[in-house]
Amino acid sequence: MRRFTKCTDKDFDVNVRNFNKNLNLYKDTLGIPAEVLDEVAAIENGWKAVFIKVADRKKCTSADIEVKNNYRKTTGSRLADLFDGYVRHNLALTGEMRFAFDLSDPHAAKRRIPPPADKPVLTVSHNAHLELNAVLSRATSERRHGKPEGVTSYEIWIQEGSEPVDEKKLTCYGRYTNTSEIFRFSFTDIGRVVTFVARWVNPRGESGPWSDPVTVSIG
Repeated sequence: MRRFTKCTDKDFDVNVRNFNKNLNLYKDTLGIPAEVLDEVAAIENGWKAVFIKVADRKKCTSADIEVKNNYRKTTGSRLADLFDGYVRHNLALTGEMRFAFDLSDPHAAKRRIPPPADKPVLTVSHNAHLELNAVLSRATSERRHGKPEGVTSYEIWIQEGSEPVDEKKLTCYGRYTNTSEIFRFSFTDIGRVVTFVARWVNPRGESGPWSDPVTVSIG
């Protein structure tokens, strides 16, 4: 375990102290036996004694360093075993305890953000000459702005004309994060009729259902 076997002496010093402190803090919930608490406390005290002697490398001897290294080797392996045996796989661990012991949630990586389930509400209005303002909101009674949970962006697609939307005729206009965007057109687009649709997208690039189409004339 890296926190006790593959780290610097300073990190080992911090990790031993934190391990001892947190074991005592959560001993009742985790069911830590008294003899384990005593053993970890003794290891910490023993480490303090050998570590302080090598704090100043100019004054310590090679024998002091050897004693420290041997102590770390034996106690580091023992601490790793105690950590795995009494903490890492303890079913009573809470989120707070995982944070204190610097443990990741084993289920977090398995949780998959699903594709967006709701279609956005899309409005497209004339902002200024040759400008259109597209606004997306959530499909709620309050029409709240902002993206739904698990959504990081959205896509705007367009289709020429006012005919019913055919996915084969859609062209992706872009992917955006701000739920209000201004689209600017050129003079050659005056009178052009365009139908807009949008859909939410999650971090994996998976998209949700289409919004209702909005058809506007550019001008």
